[in-house]
Amino acid sequence: MTLSVDQVGAPAHGPSGRYLAVEQGIVSETAALPSSSTRRTAGTADPERRTVDRPQRMSRSGQQDIACQSITRLALVDGVVVHLEGGLLITDLPLGVQRFVALLGLAGRPGRSTVAGYLWPEVPEEVAQRSLRTTLWRVQRCLPGLVDSSGGALAVSSRVSVDVHELTDWACSAIDPHTPVDECIRPGCWFYGDLLPGWYEDWVLLERERLHQLCMHALETLSAKLTRAGRYGEAVDAAHEAIRLGPLRESAHRALIQAHAEEGNTGEALLAYERFTDQLAEELGLAPSVQIEALVRELTYARTIRRPAASPRG
Repeated sequence: MTLSVDQVGAPAHGPSGRYLAVEQGIVSETAALPSSSTRRTAGTADPERRTVDRPQRMSRSGQQDIACQSITRLALVDGVVVHLEGGLLITDLPLGVQRFVALLGLAGRPGRSTVAGYLWPEVPEEVAQRSLRTTLWRVQRCLPGLVDSSGGALAVSSRVSVDVHELTDWACSAIDPHTPVDECIRPGCWFYGDLLPGWYEDWVLLERERLHQLCMHALETLSAKLTRAGRYGEAVDAAHEAIRLGPLRESAHRALIQAHAEEGNTGEALLAYERFTDQLAEELGLAPSVQIEALVRELTYARTIRRPAASPRG
């Protein structure tokens, strides 16, 4: 279930049969709306069935308490989405709000001047600071509890998880040679999308590429760990996911070939090699490196059928 800040008065089911709605940028909770069969005509009051035709604003304190407890996660992969308790999602935030919370999700705990400089680099500092104050006010109104503005710096609240931080922690753990393979397997860890697709600010592009490279290294390392552990099916899956992220990345293809070979599927390994060499030649006009060719020669040498020499004729 998703909520949009543009859906003024459009209810979405919340916990305990109540609704969460976003009205004029404010997340609010309303009494459950009755079905059309329970509505009364005008002038026929029913004390047992009270119709609520419009979301009711909560007091500032009540709204703040619910929002602080409800906002659980900020997702930036495949777009900005705010997760609430109970599986509710807030999407389609205003672009200015999205850029603000995305920067905080990526930058850690920057100072206010730093945030203003990143978001409004082409205007005077005074104008940028004024824009920052306005945006912060909007965020605190529509997503109270998401941002910690204490101490002169700005950050995502410690109560709210950020998917980019989770993905980075997983990747670093997987790359660490001392991390047991079982600790590298987490639900959904192999399915990584694009960070803030369609955004082209420098601070986004740099972080997108960093995360992309980190995840490819993690998947290749994980594939190798799984291969050594004899978990060949999972090793092949991890290698394929690394190839999806980098179709021309040779180290990812080597991981796939190695996983097939260690399982005894030499034919699959050679087919994977041939597909990679054809793709590399077609798209870049290059030949594979000596490392992958040496791996393939080792496979073919080990499996070559050695026929006995023919006995000389007398």
